[in-house]
Amino acid sequence: KQLVTGMSDVFTHMKKVRHTSYPKERFINLIKAISRDVNEQLIKILSDKQPMHMSLPQFEKLYLDCGLLFRDWNDKSGFRNILPELKSSSSGVRTTTRRIQPKHKALQDRLTLIHDFRVRHEDLKQRVGVVMKQRTVEFLGDESPSERLKNAYKEMKEINVLDISEEGQKSWDHAVEGYDNLVIEVEDSIIKELCD
Repeated sequence: KQLVTGMSDVFTHMKKVRHTSYPKERFINLIKAISRDVNEQLIKILSDKQPMHMSLPQFEKLYLDCGLLFRDWNDKSGFRNILPELKSSSSGVRTTTRRIQPKHKALQDRLTLIHDFRVRHEDLKQRVGVVMKQRTVEFLGDESPSERLKNAYKEMKEINVLDISEEGQKSWDHAVEGYDNLVIEVEDSIIKELCD
């Protein structure tokens, strides 16, 4: 909440730039610096909260709060309206808003992936629970399908889901692939048992 309030205050002050001779290139650098700061602060907050360890309702509230912050960035920053009014300090150099890619965009995309993953996991966990109550299902080894899902999710908790670097993306993709393969095994074993 404080981050959203602070960001809104900054954007209110930035609108005053419209009536100055502030150079366009410096304004773009300012926007990028603010985005970097928002990204760093948000990663600190999210790391403390541990999005894969909190309950789904708690995570969904956190996800909605982050969504408000990202919407505020898009709605209140107003830099797309201010930028055309500023003069370029380099003659002949055309500066467009397309050059401004918010640093926090990758984090926003990752949060959406985490949210979708968590919702899908919760749905699958509930469906498997319903099937398990209706019928005893044998599974590979001693683990029940519910235990296998729990262990697969535990592996997702061990990676840094907020690492949006190239290496972090590889870790995320690898963990999701492992989880998906395990889900296929669980689904196949349930289908096989139900067909027998």
